[in-house]
Amino acid sequence: MQELLGSRWAFLILLLVGRIAMGFQLQAVGSVTPFLVEEFQVDYAQIGTLVGLFLMPGIVLALPGGFLGQAVGDHRLLLAGLACMAAGCAVVASSGDFDTAVIGRLANGVGAVLVTVIGTKMVADRFSGRILILAVALFGNGFAVGVATGQVSQVAMADAFGWRAVFWAAAIIAAIGFLCAAAYRPPGGVRA
Repeated sequence: MQELLGSRWAFLILLLVGRIAMGFQLQAVGSVTPFLVEEFQVDYAQIGTLVGLFLMPGIVLALPGGFLGQAVGDHRLLLAGLACMAAGCAVVASSGDFDTAVIGRLANGVGAVLVTVIGTKMVADRFSGRILILAVALFGNGFAVGVATGQVSQVAMADAFGWRAVFWAAAIIAAIGFLCAAAYRPPGGVRA
């Protein structure tokens, strides 16, 4: 079992859960827009703000994210990013007003940037040559899988269980990503 948790392919699969959670989280606001407009009494421009807030932290964190990884360790920063993603969705799901939802979306975005920057670096540390292209492609496409999964499931989920269920589901997926990443034991030795 320890060998499996230390393999680079297992790492990539575990990391994909976090990337899928990112796509699912990005899509969540778009999928439940009518519910949010009614719940928070906001207009579509404010909904657009919630969507943009998921991506905005990249402006500030993308470059320093790599330096942060060196300072605190890649694995710790990856876990922090996944925790931010899960906590951010929990905040949105339990929010009673638009301003609280804004805080949750910013936390989502911070986590997404950290997972993207550190995850990409960690993939590059474990794969090399032609196989690196495949590994990065798989890692990158996890985001698209999350968006597509959200597009086909979130509206029905919101209709059946309410809009908050969509964000709770997104929080759970990110929490599963956190647990997967926490279970990973990086192998010692030379990087790829």
